[in-house]
Amino acid sequence: MGPIVRSTAFFVLCLLAGTGAAQADERWDSARDHARSGRKDFAFLEYKAFLRENPASPRARDAEFALGEYCFERNDAEGARRAFSASATGPADEFALLSEVYLLQCARRLDDAGAARELEERLKKSLSSRRFFRLFEGRKPEKWTSPLGNDFRFRESADRLEIELNGSPFYAIVLP
Repeated sequence: MGPIVRSTAFFVLCLLAGTGAAQADERWDSARDHARSGRKDFAFLEYKAFLRENPASPRARDAEFALGEYCFERNDAEGARRAFSASATGPADEFALLSEVYLLQCARRLDDAGAARELEERLKKSLSSRRFFRLFEGRKPEKWTSPLGNDFRFRESADRLEIELNGSPFYAIVLP
């Protein structure tokens, strides 16, 4: 293979790599737009396609969380459990905390008392060893909007953490 053919092949490969990143961004933007517009079914399909096409993306965890929320809203506790198990890994942030809370809610929906007890204890330990707002390294997320467009509010008092989902109580835990 001559130098011109090699350089042309390299150029084409670079173009294809750039196209993949552009397509991933377009897929991601489409999913977010659908979520913001309340078209959660379409957002779910776009996030699922994004994850299938970009499993190693830095946004994969966000997409897993969106899939978990969608499944949870559709009363598919097993599907939600799978997705939230994936999004619970990583740094201590909104995704990790809310994934754990969703996993607890899934265990309750599935009547898995052992898993629910274990998750509740794990949440209590995590939240009592480091106050909730310190989980986020100095920033205080009073409100957070998920990739699927759900609004969460966090309220912490001396002995209690309350989380609202779209204006309704979602989870409360009394801290030791």
